[in-house]
Amino acid sequence: MNYTLPCLLIFLAICLPVRAQQLVSGTLLDDTTEQPLEGVSIVDRKTGEWTLSLENGTFEIQADPEDFELHFKILGKEELVYTPENLDHFDDLTIYLRDHNLRLDEVVLVSDTKRFSEITLEKEALDESQAFSVYEVLQQLPGQSVSEFQPNGFKNMIFRTADVEEDLGRATNNEAFGNKAFGTAILINDIPMSNNENMQSYVSNPDNIFHPSFIGFNINNGAASSSVTNANFGVDLREIPTSTIEKIEVIQGIPSVKYGDLTSGVVNIETRAGETPYMASVSLQDGTTQFNFGKGFRLSEKMGVLNVNFDFLNADADPRNRLDVFNRYNFGMVWSISNPLKTVKNTLNLGYNYKKDNAKLDPDDKKEQKTNSRSRGISLKNNFKWKPEKAWADHLSLNFSLNYTEQFSHTSGLINNAPKIIPLSMEEGVSVPAFTPTQYREVREVDGKPISGFIDLGLEKSLETANRWKHHILIGASLRYSDNLGKGRIADAGSFDTALGIKTGNGGSGRGFRPYDFSEEVRAQLQYGFYLQDDISRNWDNKTLVLSSGIRYDIQNGYSTLSPRVNASFSVNDIRFRGGAGLTSKAPSLNMVYTGLRYHDTALNLTPGTDKETFAELMPDGRRFALLYTDISEGDNTELKPSRGFRSEVGIDYNSAFAKWSLTGYYNRLYDGFTTEQYWLTSQFPVVEINRNTVPYEYAINGYAPGEYFGLNRQVNGYESTDKGIELMANFKKIPSLGLQFGINGAYVQTESSNSIPGTVISSRFYAPVAPRKRWGVFKGAVSESELFRLGANIRYHLSDIGLLISLRSEHFFIDKTYTPASNRYPYAYMDTGFNISPIPQEDQTDADRYGDIFNRDAWGEELINDVNTAYHNFHLRISKDFLNGFRFDFYVSNFLNLKPTYVDNDGDVNDIKITPLAFGSKISYQF
Repeated sequence: MNYTLPCLLIFLAICLPVRAQQLVSGTLLDDTTEQPLEGVSIVDRKTGEWTLSLENGTFEIQADPEDFELHFKILGKEELVYTPENLDHFDDLTIYLRDHNLRLDEVVLVSDTKRFSEITLEKEALDESQAFSVYEVLQQLPGQSVSEFQPNGFKNMIFRTADVEEDLGRATNNEAFGNKAFGTAILINDIPMSNNENMQSYVSNPDNIFHPSFIGFNINNGAASSSVTNANFGVDLREIPTSTIEKIEVIQGIPSVKYGDLTSGVVNIETRAGETPYMASVSLQDGTTQFNFGKGFRLSEKMGVLNVNFDFLNADADPRNRLDVFNRYNFGMVWSISNPLKTVKNTLNLGYNYKKDNAKLDPDDKKEQKTNSRSRGISLKNNFKWKPEKAWADHLSLNFSLNYTEQFSHTSGLINNAPKIIPLSMEEGVSVPAFTPTQYREVREVDGKPISGFIDLGLEKSLETANRWKHHILIGASLRYSDNLGKGRIADAGSFDTALGIKTGNGGSGRGFRPYDFSEEVRAQLQYGFYLQDDISRNWDNKTLVLSSGIRYDIQNGYSTLSPRVNASFSVNDIRFRGGAGLTSKAPSLNMVYTGLRYHDTALNLTPGTDKETFAELMPDGRRFALLYTDISEGDNTELKPSRGFRSEVGIDYNSAFAKWSLTGYYNRLYDGFTTEQYWLTSQFPVVEINRNTVPYEYAINGYAPGEYFGLNRQVNGYESTDKGIELMANFKKIPSLGLQFGINGAYVQTESSNSIPGTVISSRFYAPVAPRKRWGVFKGAVSESELFRLGANIRYHLSDIGLLISLRSEHFFIDKTYTPASNRYPYAYMDTGFNISPIPQEDQTDADRYGDIFNRDAWGEELINDVNTAYHNFHLRISKDFLNGFRFDFYVSNFLNLKPTYVDNDGDVNDIKITPLAFGSKISYQF
């Protein structure tokens, strides 16, 4: 990397003359008790300058007297914001902070203050929907909707796309959802959570890299709501309870260069840390119960504050039978400490989590099928901030984390059929296989032990020139570590899974299963990142220009990527224009790269009298005998490059007398996305001679004859997706006389996804005894298109004097459509046995005499999905009451009108529209 330019920029910035600063000082008091508040965080959002209030509540902070934005925040209190406009003096201030509850004058769900297009969900937004995890909270964003509450099955969230509710059991366009879910960054206190190390996948090289029925452990035939492992996808949001969350910042546009390893949005979660009273709560909805208990203790003036929290959730997919159950336990301790001068602050977080999906036996299921997946892990996270008394830096931050998890996934069922061949040989060539019993329990198991680490060092420096141009420079470096120490995919001859099959006379994939030890075969993955950013701002009377530009350099899976990013805004009075563009990158997961050797097993046809199903024959002693030929190919996909994303947006914000409006248009493109490619190899079959005079039979190899071609899969870069759309948000000011607040949001988006990897079809006459045609037809990759248009509104009736809030949320669905254009029946090229591709002239592609043997006989016409030709709506109700004795009660009703919309399709049939059904929930919380 060339460091000349970054070093020059820093040198020039440090040499710039500095404008005089104003000391803002005062005392912070509790509004009720008038006692001083220690440890209140005071941050100037304009420069990043920060401090903490002392034991007696006093504080001092340097700020530009004409341009600052001071945020005063402490756990459990209302956050206050002060600017030069609402302060008539700067010293000896007395500021009172009120308790954060429903007795505030105004309840804030979405923060109005933002730098560019990020959305900040305040603490009250966590209670707007009955949120058992972060997944439910994020459903309040534009373009999202309240889905049917179902915590059984992993949950991902993606933004600014028409694939927000993708059915992962469908193979048509789930790669669009999978790539975007994998590219969504989830952070807790600026420290990323990682799913890169998750390898709970039973199939090493699946036909579809993002299809749970191929890669995961599933209930109900692999439906998205019951897929219990999420290898290759993003972070399972069910893991993150809301009980310790203070606020969530969502960056759907262009993130700062300090954020790496992503191609979609950023979700940064700020958790509770500090002194609090005892807090307990219980939430109920359908078959789900959640308990939470927490307390923040002040250890001493020198030792700081220790915050502890325990959360438990039990969810039944169907409370009537309790066959599908999800349990989650979370325990955390947060230790916050600062030095007497409040120039050093450190927050240490130690957490333990346990979750288990368990599908119990159905008494009526003769196969006695069961599936369960469990994980338990510990995490250590630390946030360190320091204000050195040196000119070279204003702030120094060091964030690091270490996570270790034990995962185990199991599925099994009784098998009762004819014996099948068990491929056991780990070497290429001929072997004598074993056979399954006629009755046995077939088992799939994966043991994973993912371990990850992260460290980020950042340095900040703020300067101002004599002509009032401000620079806030950020420079830093980060390191990510990913590995998996588990036993991996486990196989036992007595409980072998033959579902993958071997090649026999009646077909079969030939994709034989072999055990794979993660601890021995997987190499640790390291990611290195370096970033530099300069935030420039300038004020002229009633105009403000902000320009944030930076560049990030990453090394991921051995590939180097440069990611320049820029955001800009220009404000004139109450109108602000903004825009931005930038590049991002996402490294492949360990599960994509390290798949193990590819085994292709073919049963040899010994005699015409052998069993046509297994190519096995009975020996005189009644035992079965067969020969299996195994081809072994290199399995790891070490050439996988990072996927790349281009993100851009333009927008306008208007602060009118009665509302704050925001309109954003965006164009996002994902390229080099992860997908699956089929390729072909050939084998040389041995000529064997069987000696049937001995038992067991003996065999000898007498040379080799031409075998047959077989297809294998590998993970490659080749998926592309484009999202373009418009978002609208409006928050109306409270009408004090009526106690009413009103907000609306909406989103229209078009998504087009395509696969640049061509498909192949083997000639129907490839093995014909007369006039064979040794070739394959080559076809263009799959394409899918989606369109979505939704509006939402929220009306809140708030009586702050008595702590009462009644909230009505409406959802309006106008377009929700996904379709795939007709697949190609005719090839655009053909491939010979040397794997050379020859184009076919367009006028000849439909010539059945010349190319009919390589037509795609499985081609389908245009497939419409979710093609609802009518608008439909849904309404949800919430009632919340704050009591002075510390109790708070929340009551929720989803689809409280019990709407059941329908539509008439093109055939005249009446169809139900799937929306969130009528459901009741409640939450009781108490603090003392």
